[in-house]
Amino acid sequence: MPKEKPVPLELRFNEVRAEQAFRLLSALWRERNTPGTPGERQFGGIVLPQDIYPRPDDRVAHAIWLYIAAIFMRGGVVSEDPFAPLYRIFTRFPWMFDPAEFGSDADAQKTEQDVLDVFEAIEMHNYKKDQHAKAWVHNMRLLADHWRGNPLLFFHGVKDFEQAFARIDGNRKTAVRRGDGILGMRRKIFSLFTIWLQEKKLIRYFPCPIPVDFHAMRLLWALGIMEVVSAPAFVPKPEKLGQDIIARYEVVRVTEKFVDIITKWSQIFIHKIGLSHVDVNPALWCLSRDMCAGHFQNGSDGRGQAYRTPELIESGDLAWPLNYHDRCAFCPVEAMCGHAIPNTPQYLYGLLMRMRRVPYPQKQPVIPGLEPFVPLRRHKSGMLRVSGMFEGKRTLPKAKPKSIYRDQNLFPDDT
Repeated sequence: MPKEKPVPLELRFNEVRAEQAFRLLSALWRERNTPGTPGERQFGGIVLPQDIYPRPDDRVAHAIWLYIAAIFMRGGVVSEDPFAPLYRIFTRFPWMFDPAEFGSDADAQKTEQDVLDVFEAIEMHNYKKDQHAKAWVHNMRLLADHWRGNPLLFFHGVKDFEQAFARIDGNRKTAVRRGDGILGMRRKIFSLFTIWLQEKKLIRYFPCPIPVDFHAMRLLWALGIMEVVSAPAFVPKPEKLGQDIIARYEVVRVTEKFVDIITKWSQIFIHKIGLSHVDVNPALWCLSRDMCAGHFQNGSDGRGQAYRTPELIESGDLAWPLNYHDRCAFCPVEAMCGHAIPNTPQYLYGLLMRMRRVPYPQKQPVIPGLEPFVPLRRHKSGMLRVSGMFEGKRTLPKAKPKSIYRDQNLFPDDT
């Protein structure tokens, strides 16, 4: 009997909905520093993770700092968490950020064990320490041996993101043979690194995709901007907690191909409609992380054993929490959103699961012209999430108003 062909992955994008959402969110993000505006009420005062700690004054040193930090954004990490130990390394062991210390010509070339010793000295409690040590050594040696110690040279003379990514893509044949690709940096992380450099005016502005992390995928699918036309079937495993429930709903596995399709579409589309990824990316990320994450159905129980499905809620078997704060009432794109996408399936199994979103029954009417906006989490309050990598409370510098560089000519030429 002939073997059945696997179902191909095919995505479709509703560009009418995408333009509507992207234009609204971009406008709100651009006016976040203007007092009394909807954008200030929605996004004002937010300090993004890359802006929490003081930055090096030297342009190349600043780029190296962001280069290392971007690689620590891999996986299901809380984005603020890596910056605290990285800043301790930067202040106590500055040689760790000097590519020459790792280069092939160094008198005493630094090794993975040297890096692990530093991680131990600053009490960096990360379950991927060995992977990060290997990547740190490889990627700093790459800078020293191939790029004159300067990551800004990745972007010299390029016209767009894909051209720059091709230079450092660790999966290309020449990179595998010569060892000159960045370890641990695929399109998601490299686009994040690129946007950081453009925000700081360290490289010129050119078209770039949004970093396709869970938050971007959640909003695109929840708003109906992205639809899964076809995908390989998901077969639940009985021994895996909650997979029997996940299988009852729309589900797709997050693969590199899945991410790359969204990545390439977003770069072309955002450029086509004349918006900036520098605006769209942080607006999507902040909205999903701080608004969608608080929705009742986007949580789970028993570490992913049970999900808050629409059937359970509408049957009365699962009640809304007492004193529930309905963040959807304050969401600028709530009218477009028809789905809930909890994060547990993604972080446990690499799956996106979509179910119908049930509106909160006690939703208050909105007076036209006085639409409310809920303040998102304010990191300038001096309290960060506490994890094994943090020492506890920190007093953070207040966010300084920053222009959003709407004029592309404000960006300097390549270095």
